[in-house]
Amino acid sequence: IAFRGVEVELSGAPVPGDVFNVGPNSGGVGDNRNAKALADLQTSRLFGGGTTTLDDVASKMLTEVGTATLQSGLNLDAQSALRQQLELDVQSVSGVNLDEEAANLLKYQEAYQASARVLSAADEMFRTLLFAVGR
Repeated sequence: IAFRGVEVELSGAPVPGDVFNVGPNSGGVGDNRNAKALADLQTSRLFGGGTTTLDDVASKMLTEVGTATLQSGLNLDAQSALRQQLELDVQSVSGVNLDEEAANLLKYQEAYQASARVLSAADEMFRTLLFAVGR
């Protein structure tokens, strides 16, 4: 026997009192009742005292996570900019001024040369004294 895509095969000879019933599977195995009940959970108002669906809760949670992620990104950008500015401020206070360093180098070079001339003059005077006394 075939009916709407369902085929049933009966074997043996029917006897008086045999019954053939067609109805839903009471054990819930092999039909779609569990899948349908699970799908219905999505739109059932189970949360918030019967006012909110699973879709509403998931949507709200997704929005909160997205907002927190965006805010974290903005905070990171702001902190990075602040750090970069602070590094520039530190460098401007403690950085090396090349013009000032060059001027100091010339000053120290001149002082070294002057010291060398004083030592040279002292050496010359000492030699002259030794030569004068030694004669």
